[in-house]
Amino acid sequence: MKNVKARFTDKLFSAGNSTLVLINLLGTLTFSAAASGGHLVIIGGGSRPANVTQRFIELAGGGAAAHLIVISLASEDVDTTAQHAVEEFKGLGVSHVEALPSAPEEAVRALGQATGVYLSGGDQQRLVDEMARIKALGALLEVWRRGGVIAGT
Repeated sequence: MKNVKARFTDKLFSAGNSTLVLINLLGTLTFSAAASGGHLVIIGGGSRPANVTQRFIELAGGGAAAHLIVISLASEDVDTTAQHAVEEFKGLGVSHVEALPSAPEEAVRALGQATGVYLSGGDQQRLVDEMARIKALGALLEVWRRGGVIAGT
């Protein structure tokens, strides 16, 4: 299992085969779930039920302790989507929530502090391409590996 996990790095993601790599990343999360890691909250398209959103916040540590990162890179309107989600989570009592920064170093730093990550809906190919561009895919996986929660569509 360790060898399988070690293959998934930002270098692999920048190799240009984004769709295959996304499948492999999800496979790593799925197959290593029994051994260690955090939680995945899989939400289908459309609105998020309130109880699912609340459970996501709880799994991330609760309103005051949670540190959420919103990744809206799949959206056609990245800024508006991120702003809406950040405001929603703040309205639900989350003290520390921010959109993923676009600068690579800042994105990796932000994910390094995250207890939870919310992925908005949209074009998943765009999501993978942008995460590879800012070299943040490995950092996203690390959130989960250290016990964080990843949620979204």
